[in-house]
Amino acid sequence: MTPEPRPLAHFTTPMLNDWPCDHAVTVDIADCRLIVHSNDQALVSDLGRYFAHCRSEQTTDTISIHAIQTEPPDIDAAFCDQPREPGKTRRKEEFVDLPDGRIVRKVRTGMLFFFGHDQHVAIGDCVANPNQIVNFIINRYIDWRLARRGILLHAAAVSRGHNGLALTGISGAGKSTLGLHLMERGFDFVSNDRLIVERDDDALTMYGVPKQPRVNPGTILASPTLENLLTPTRRDELRRMATNDLWDLEEKYDAHIGELYGPNRQRLSARMAGLVILNWQRNDEPTRINEITLRDRPDLLAAVRKSPGAFGFATFAQRGDINIDEDYFNFFDNCPTYEITGGLSFDIAAAHADDLLSNANVTRS
Repeated sequence: MTPEPRPLAHFTTPMLNDWPCDHAVTVDIADCRLIVHSNDQALVSDLGRYFAHCRSEQTTDTISIHAIQTEPPDIDAAFCDQPREPGKTRRKEEFVDLPDGRIVRKVRTGMLFFFGHDQHVAIGDCVANPNQIVNFIINRYIDWRLARRGILLHAAAVSRGHNGLALTGISGAGKSTLGLHLMERGFDFVSNDRLIVERDDDALTMYGVPKQPRVNPGTILASPTLENLLTPTRRDELRRMATNDLWDLEEKYDAHIGELYGPNRQRLSARMAGLVILNWQRNDEPTRINEITLRDRPDLLAAVRKSPGAFGFATFAQRGDINIDEDYFNFFDNCPTYEITGGLSFDIAAAHADDLLSNANVTRS
């Protein structure tokens, strides 16, 4: 006889009883407030510093999250492997679905994450894996935004004033690099890699996530502002590498926007004035920029859309149509959309994006 499926509280209630979380930090992201409770004061202090740049004048909803510092418990559940995105093969996460939520386990660290509509608990060595706690907080925010009929883009984003651009493309296309080039032109940083877009009457509003970009050596060497992220010796070593080898190098560095570009250069929302799709190659062909409609180019949808992954279960439980292509086509039918093809040139792309936003007639009151 098959046992009855166990609800989320079957797992989380004993944990919360055994490890009281008496420390807390509040994180405001746009109009959402997340209160993170923990049994570890140092973790709470670190999270407070990481999210210190997040500010909000008004919040509409509050999400409560618990981060328990202890050895991850053994879970009697049949986990399934989470499929990876194309081109990524290393086993990273496994999950099990419950009637009212999901459990995700990180394969390398053993960290466990429990979440549903009103419960969000991380347990394990949180102090040794702060990035996983940061990502869990951000994923809870993304899930909340998507449940409000938003869509998720695989995009970086920048803004000038109240208007912004989404910069999309497949992994390695140069979204973050183009975004940082635009910051050199006076743009502000909105998001890196993930962007939520919501429709507000006839306009689109894009919401970033408060995660600092991680950049590769090719991006660093192309920007005087970023050069000090590398030691002089490492810079010399990298400059001797072939261009393709340099850009394919799996070596990431944290680029803290406030430290590198100055205070108040990051904003978490803006009206969306355009969508730029990077579909270029590292070759000597001329860089070409064409205005398109996404509906007429469904082949580009894979470069635009981003799956919530293992941490998006609550979203699908609330609305099962989040990844239907028509959602994306409908959103961008009236949004200026440009495809950049040919050879890779950040200078040409940045100049075009600069002109596009300078001529935008989208404003926010």
